[in-house]
Amino acid sequence: MTKTFATERTIRIMVGANLFQGGFTRFCPAGAIMLRLGIKRNDGEAYGR
Repeated sequence: MTKTFATERTIRIMVGANLFQGGFTRFCPAGAIMLRLGIKRNDGEAYGR
């Protein structure tokens, strides 16, 4: 197993675990970090709807 493959696999597992727990708790650590950085939320209001 190469180092790149192991890194990609680890990232995919972490993203999958985050999505799984986010489905139950409605809390996303990445979302909280982005809000603190000043990135605005998009609550489904894309494309002028």
